[in-house]
Amino acid sequence: MKPIPETEASTAVIRTDFSDDLVWYGVVRSATRMVDGCKANLEFISDMEFAGLTQDDVLQRLPSDYYHQLIILADSVTMREAGCPLLVVEVPVGQAFRAVAEQMAVVENNLAIGEMEFGDFIYSLAEDGIFRGFPRRG
Repeated sequence: MKPIPETEASTAVIRTDFSDDLVWYGVVRSATRMVDGCKANLEFISDMEFAGLTQDDVLQRLPSDYYHQLIILADSVTMREAGCPLLVVEVPVGQAFRAVAEQMAVVENNLAIGEMEFGDFIYSLAEDGIFRGFPRRG
């Protein structure tokens, strides 16, 4: 059983679905675009050894000294749903929510620096349970 690799200073995005390379490349492009002057600090891991892993599988494969508070999965839901909603998982708790790829800068930046908590995002999910951004104030 191959462990999830430790990333240097970035949050890992683990690809667990290999059904569509074009969608995967779109996920990478969307997740790394600038949003409101911020860019997500992500490292994308595309390794067939991780095909089909669930959230629990990934958490079990993390090194015991894993120091990031997040891990993100690009799973079958990511690859088939509009907006490519990634699964954002809080380590080691396992609490999770989905966020569209284009909002990764908002999610990763705010959680990584402790500006916001997991619950802030969960509270802001759309009716379908996916984070698509905070409402704009006019």
